[in-house]
Amino acid sequence: MDPVEEWYYRTFLDAGEYGLGLWAFPLQPGADCPANAAYLDGYYAGQDGKPVENKNMICVFERYAGDVAWRHTEAGFPDRLITEVRPDVSLVVRMVVSCGNYDYILDWEFKTSGSIKFTVSLTGLLEVKGTAYTHADQITEDAHGTLVAENALAVYHDHYVTYHLDLDVDGTNNSFVKNTIATKRNEGGTPRRSYWTVRREVAETEADAQVDVNAAPADLLVVNPNKRTRMGNEVGYRVVPGGATAASVLDDDDFPQRRASYCKKQVRVTPYSKAEKWAPGLYADQSTGDDGLAAWSKRDRGVRNEDIVLWYTVGIHHIPYQDDFPVMPTVEDLGNLIKLYADWHSRLIPYYSFDQFVRKAEKVGASSRVRVSFFLPFRVSFHVVTVTANCSLSVADGTTQEDPILGTESPSTDNHEDVDPFAMESDDVDPMQEDLRNEIYEKTADEPVIRSGIESAEQPMAPKEAEKHQDGEESGGSKPSKVELTEEQKARMEANRLKALERAAAARARASQSQPTTETTT
Repeated sequence: MDPVEEWYYRTFLDAGEYGLGLWAFPLQPGADCPANAAYLDGYYAGQDGKPVENKNMICVFERYAGDVAWRHTEAGFPDRLITEVRPDVSLVVRMVVSCGNYDYILDWEFKTSGSIKFTVSLTGLLEVKGTAYTHADQITEDAHGTLVAENALAVYHDHYVTYHLDLDVDGTNNSFVKNTIATKRNEGGTPRRSYWTVRREVAETEADAQVDVNAAPADLLVVNPNKRTRMGNEVGYRVVPGGATAASVLDDDDFPQRRASYCKKQVRVTPYSKAEKWAPGLYADQSTGDDGLAAWSKRDRGVRNEDIVLWYTVGIHHIPYQDDFPVMPTVEDLGNLIKLYADWHSRLIPYYSFDQFVRKAEKVGASSRVRVSFFLPFRVSFHVVTVTANCSLSVADGTTQEDPILGTESPSTDNHEDVDPFAMESDDVDPMQEDLRNEIYEKTADEPVIRSGIESAEQPMAPKEAEKHQDGEESGGSKPSKVELTEEQKARMEANRLKALERAAAARARASQSQPTTETTT
């Protein structure tokens, strides 16, 4: 933000002019990423167009931040306090880019709630210029920066990162929705004088979908109007802006603003196009602003129930402080310590996204295949009879016995041809979801199930298994400890067993009623 002759041209587009892949370097285990991280190699296009491999460019790890995913305490019962709480554990995918003097830590965080959080953390070195000032009291005019050391001035500047989000929520045709709050006067007979309600607006064109989140706060949704939950709500994602919502304040005729004119609004929506991939345009280097996101949006194309792309720009006006020199702590550290910045992130949260999948998962879970796989602690192998408490007796040759839990004859888990749990009624079958459910079932049926800690009847072991078991004892391997069940757990297990018997009896009754009868005549 220094317009003088020797500085005004420093308006860099880091990704377009330098390249994030070109300036991404190997991550340092235990420092850039925690000890539990796994590392992936990366590839980028070299100066000659050939792919270049770089080791340890990306790390993937689970984050245990000590936060709570959800909780509730119910205190309305006499002499009893019921509390349910779950820790917040997320999967983080990270890369680091060192572009010139700045380092960008780019995180994609996938949460168990279904939300996706993307974060940019800034660190590295400030861009400083020489000055005659040695003390802040000497500055009597606009110096365009902060004195961070004697004869060193850190110049004011902006940072913007634009995300190209092709969400395709449950299909390619989506819509962009703005939910705003409107205050209304209460004309009823109660003492309340006012209340607020939600005003829903569906964007018809690109002009309707341009949002300044600071000037007009709203809930921003990308929904699929063609898919609904059982309650009739559209499935979709909600965009939750983080603290870095700064928009450009430069004049429109200023050349940096012409090149990055898309930074005037944080949110834009356009129809999907292969040619429209980078916000500054196809060629950012030495661009003049005649190409890019802002220019495309002027076409005002239709975006309702279309294949659309959400462009989200996060940004900050960086006012340097003395604590930023010589090496800046990350933005999130500053936010936690001295409240200079909020977290520079935004989040995508499911908006009625998974109800349909839950319905189908319940159907699959009620099928005989899944129930057999669930109740059998081991798959039958080596032609060994497997007997467990409250389970069917299954033999590898395909013979069956009565199952006191399932209430039906349970086939050997090695024979899957006689039952098809997916041959069920469905008014909204999706091929992708069908493939996913089949994959879930095959994994359940083909892999051994890990034993629970509940003690069952003694199992005869195959020769190879017995040999491994003996080797483990000789090498000092410890036996699994017996888990003692509480009375409450035993009561729950008994209740679940009775419910299973009732369901099995009801299923047999329905099957007998629906079975066709045949008559033989001679």
